[in-house]
Amino acid sequence: MIDRVLANFNNKFLNRKFISLILLSLFFVSTPLYAKGIPLTFSYGSEKMAKLHELPGSNYDFGVIYKQVTLFKIPIWNYDKKFCGYIDEKNYAPLTEEEANAIISKANIKLPAFMGIPYWDLFGGKAIILVILAIVGYYYLRRS
Repeated sequence: MIDRVLANFNNKFLNRKFISLILLSLFFVSTPLYAKGIPLTFSYGSEKMAKLHELPGSNYDFGVIYKQVTLFKIPIWNYDKKFCGYIDEKNYAPLTEEEANAIISKANIKLPAFMGIPYWDLFGGKAIILVILAIVGYYYLRRS
């Protein structure tokens, strides 16, 4: 019995169906559980913040807030980036574009590349995914 199951599992078509089914189920199952506080493998829309510059005499610092897509807790994509008043790791004050430009010019802030988003969030996840895909691709090319 086990021999038949393993023989069918080695079938490439069945293997692709199996992987597609797992990925699809992760997408639909992980989001509601993550909302309940159970960390799983896929999330999207989670907000992250980074402090860019301290503003002395102000109630907040100058920062950036962005949303992120992660896979296995590895950042894959960042979107909806905007400047904010950074209060602490969980709180911020929204800023309009005009307010952000006024703060940048008044405080003489030199904006870092990529709006100050940490390099791990920008490149780290993509590099790891590319390495994994390269290893898997090499394995399948060598196997055939």
